[in-house]
Amino acid sequence: MNIKNNKMNNIKDNKMKSFTINKLMYKLCILFTVLFVSCSDDLKEVPPSLLVPQNFYKTNEEAIISVNACYQSLKDNFISNGYGTFIFLDSASDCYDTNQVVFGSWFAGTLSSTDTNIQLWWQRYYTTIGACNVTIARVEQAAIDKEIQNRVIAEAKFLRAFNYFHVVQLWGPAPLKTSIPLGSDDTNLVRAPIVDIYDAIINDLKFAEEHCWNVGETKQVGGKSYTNDRGRITNGAAKALLAKVYLKLASTSRAANARTDGPLLNSATGQVDGLEAYKIFDAATYYTKCIEKCIEVEGLGFTLNANYMDNFDKTKKNGPESLFEIQSFNQLDYGSRLAPFYSPPYSGTYGGTWGGIIGFYRSFLLNKGPFSIYKNANFDYRPAVSGDLAGKVTSSQFDITDQRYKSGFAMNYNRIDQSNRLYTWDAGSSRYIGSPSGQNVKFHTSKYYDLNGKVVDDNGNNFVVLRYADVLLMKAECLFETGNLSAAWSTLTMVHTRNGNQNVSGTTIFPNNYVDWISRFNGTTQDEKFREAILYERMMELFMEGHRFFDICRMGKLEEKSAVTGRVKTRVHYYFPIAQSEMNNNKAITNTMNNPGY
Repeated sequence: MNIKNNKMNNIKDNKMKSFTINKLMYKLCILFTVLFVSCSDDLKEVPPSLLVPQNFYKTNEEAIISVNACYQSLKDNFISNGYGTFIFLDSASDCYDTNQVVFGSWFAGTLSSTDTNIQLWWQRYYTTIGACNVTIARVEQAAIDKEIQNRVIAEAKFLRAFNYFHVVQLWGPAPLKTSIPLGSDDTNLVRAPIVDIYDAIINDLKFAEEHCWNVGETKQVGGKSYTNDRGRITNGAAKALLAKVYLKLASTSRAANARTDGPLLNSATGQVDGLEAYKIFDAATYYTKCIEKCIEVEGLGFTLNANYMDNFDKTKKNGPESLFEIQSFNQLDYGSRLAPFYSPPYSGTYGGTWGGIIGFYRSFLLNKGPFSIYKNANFDYRPAVSGDLAGKVTSSQFDITDQRYKSGFAMNYNRIDQSNRLYTWDAGSSRYIGSPSGQNVKFHTSKYYDLNGKVVDDNGNNFVVLRYADVLLMKAECLFETGNLSAAWSTLTMVHTRNGNQNVSGTTIFPNNYVDWISRFNGTTQDEKFREAILYERMMELFMEGHRFFDICRMGKLEEKSAVTGRVKTRVHYYFPIAQSEMNNNKAITNTMNNPGY
């Protein structure tokens, strides 16, 4: 069901168009200089093609090539070109440390419209959206087989929806363009209300879930065999992203009511006066819709990997838990930068030597957490590092008996620039202990190691955008919010124990009942503690996968969680400033129309 009827026709008829955005779209004819082709195993890249848009879409294969360029644009934005989107999102959250000048404003919450990276990411999102618009418009007009036509359009609509979902979460009201420009002189596109943007997102995803193929599905079309190769959007991915959109809409009242800087809701209207970005949707309706979509994903045969780290093993890409991954290969220009950004510095665990850009923030780790670090009657938590315990913390933000903690973090590594000096993580000191002295106080992950990489840009790590564990955690949250506590706990337990394959009784402190578990978390009521337990589970399961900023904003926790690490965040920081380059060139958006606080 549309959030608001008859908007798409109005959008297409809108004559006020943004020069900045449409200029990018107009130039998309050259975007197709890097293309993918389908093969039996993966979505792989090939050298530039001489095809140009006016010659496209005469065959099924040309239509498929056009959507492959949309995938490439997405990859450039997220994991391949400069500093990827994922690292900026983590930098803006509460618990990660970048310790880099380039990320300083994101880390400190001092963003401005002139920030180079704000302007860069605004442009990149709209570049990918523009690529999708070109594909959709051209393929809709193509005289090709209907089955392939719908599949290609569905994939492009998913990618467009995915980018707009980021845009609306990061900037609130934003220019909405769902067609290609008529010419380079199109100008001035207004900031569309978020209800219009969500309406467009939902419409795109409904089309995608209907027309995207299943994982590995093969069909005979026009006398040829076509397979939905690994790396392509599936109907399961479309349903999962739609569930995530519904969860965001269901959470709008929670984020709005968590505001700490003054009155927010108008009691007469139930809405936020003067702040379109905080539009409130009906929670019960969208929690229910999210549950329904999660159940549909469950019915498609996805399963949790028995071993948590199989989700990130580059030899086991696109596994049974994966719904959508951005593909990478150990080839220059076709790889990712995940490994050097997230792996420990000079560790030899990726191509090149530098790295260690991002990890868990020491101030976050030193803050009193819900879990004990040292030995008690049942478990010995002490790290394998000798020395005086004086001055060390005795509690942890993580359950360090959890297998995800033990395997997902870099517990030790050798620095190749220091004669292979061994560094071992000491939870009590919240830093790596080396010989003769320790350094490197960020806690790094081992999710993105790639021993086959040779340089920064040829690492073969995929970026997991959506996976089944996330779907189950969304379902658990919605079940809890709709009063089904028993089912919520059962679903959360399924993720925590990976269907009984890890973190089971005797190997962990995880209990058999929710009362014991949630008693560890802060909150004045049982409901507040359970929400904290869900947020913790999402952090523990999905750490350094680009979810944390959206999660704490969606749950109205940005200020509270950021204060733990001494970061001063306010309601302003739930949204980013509009790029100055857009306001300079778009007469429909002036400086006075920027987000509040900027």
